[in-house]
Amino acid sequence: DSSDWSCGYDALFTILWNVRVDNGDVWLRTLSAAGQLAGTLVDSLVLLDISAPMLERVRDAMRDTLASHYPAEFPRRGHALTSVSDLVFRLFTHVRTYGSSKACCGACGFSAVQRTDLTGTLLWTVMPELTRRLYVQGHETTSQNVIDLMLSSTCVVRCTACREDVIVRTELFNAPPLVVLDVSTGADVIPNTSLTIPVNGSARTWRLCGAIYHGYSHFTARYVASNGSVWYHDGANTGSYCV
Repeated sequence: DSSDWSCGYDALFTILWNVRVDNGDVWLRTLSAAGQLAGTLVDSLVLLDISAPMLERVRDAMRDTLASHYPAEFPRRGHALTSVSDLVFRLFTHVRTYGSSKACCGACGFSAVQRTDLTGTLLWTVMPELTRRLYVQGHETTSQNVIDLMLSSTCVVRCTACREDVIVRTELFNAPPLVVLDVSTGADVIPNTSLTIPVNGSARTWRLCGAIYHGYSHFTARYVASNGSVWYHDGANTGSYCV
């Protein structure tokens, strides 16, 4: 929408729609557990046939809903910027968690469960602290390495018993239906074609299904189909379609 900028919504919804085409409605409905906003989006996508104009109507309806709930984050009119990370966070942050984060102090033995965003949302954000650690290892890394680091050293907290710094580690006991990795902090990350994450003691695998790019106040997207073909979407150049 050249009048009311929509490229961030287009990039995310294009990927979700195509994953639904590949994986079916059963997968899509697993996203509904995130809450009312996610449920509204999923119900709308399930009712759609493969029609670009109808998908745009769903996008506009979701923009109206998000703007009414979070007007500062999702302005509805004009050339206003929107964060795709905020969009994923607001749509797909669950009341129930997928795992737990725990700090176990090596100095005094005290342990405590920590509240982290990592276990309650589909958005996994690479924070500046982790970005600095990645650059110590080298200027280039992979998405698998980033995920491994986020789980093994989610953050550092102060032990409430002895005041020593303690690394927080995260374990998953349920598999999220989608993992969105946000590397907008500047880390140079090469996406793996698949990710392996331990869930409740067993290795689970997620395939790469898309990437969203941002630059010069504009979002574009690539979708990776289950057969390995790659499709490109840029609303300013490809319109309503992927090429």
